[in-house]
Amino acid sequence: MKCTFPLPLILAVVLATPAWARDPLGVFNAWGAFRDKAPHRCFAIAEPDPKRSKGDWRPFASVANWPDRGVRNQIHVRLRKNRKPNTPVTLSIGPQ
Repeated sequence: MKCTFPLPLILAVVLATPAWARDPLGVFNAWGAFRDKAPHRCFAIAEPDPKRSKGDWRPFASVANWPDRGVRNQIHVRLRKNRKPNTPVTLSIGPQ
């Protein structure tokens, strides 16, 4: 899965919460990095190539840290559609 990080996604993530709560830290390759003040967390988010991700939702992957809760490197993946029971899921990151 080739990841891209288009400007519309950055804007959607930033505008989804109050402006006082989210600080954009930058875009690094295909990932956007952000920091929330309340609750305190840092996270990076990316979405796959839109040409390959047609489905019911906008899929994405994120990695987050919640220092106040002692949680580090939490991974969250949203698939592009509901999957059928017992259907395998394959995650590809970069050339892996």
